[in-house]
Amino acid sequence: MQMIEEIVGPPPLDIRSIEEDTIWIHNQLVMNSYILFCKKRTEERSVEVYVLLNKIKKEDIMRFLELHHVEKFDIPFIAMYRKQQCLSLLDDFEQNEAENEDNDDVGQAGQLKWHKVLWIIKELDMWFLLQKRKSVLQMHQRKIYDEECSKIDNSEKYTLNKQLFESISKSLNEAKTKEEIDDVDAKYTLNKLLSGFNIICTIYNLCYLDSFDCRC
Repeated sequence: MQMIEEIVGPPPLDIRSIEEDTIWIHNQLVMNSYILFCKKRTEERSVEVYVLLNKIKKEDIMRFLELHHVEKFDIPFIAMYRKQQCLSLLDDFEQNEAENEDNDDVGQAGQLKWHKVLWIIKELDMWFLLQKRKSVLQMHQRKIYDEECSKIDNSEKYTLNKQLFESISKSLNEAKTKEEIDDVDAKYTLNKLLSGFNIICTIYNLCYLDSFDCRC
């Protein structure tokens, strides 16, 4: 995170930004809940995921982000001295399971290590970086679009260029993950390479633009 901040600047620390970051992280946990478990336990994870995700509170994620970003505490410190402020993220699942079963090996086979959830949340804390990348891509695409429009003297090409730009912009705005942003960027770059940076209405363009709900 420190390296990222040196490149793109520190994350916004206002309440709204932290709330949006919290919602994004929680959604990632829900959609990618397998990251919370060891591979050997994946066949049992459906019930465990439900239990775990119901334990994790959004307000605790938000408080952790405040402790980590605003107050600049690292994870070991938070887990040791601020755990009451984000308690649902610090449940010791291995210990709980070991206490509930008469098996000395259960603790070793448990699905979560102590405060592993905090480290996972830290790894998922990429919302700001994704917003920054989307913003840079939007500015870059807008610049190219404006330059192309200033050189186009054909109304048909102008309309096609506008449709492509608006469709790409919409897809980029709706992108929620790194993979989705990568896909939008790749499609935009591919189209520009194939058209030689000039919007040409060919059969290939028609087929390609159809995926963006565009028409010549």
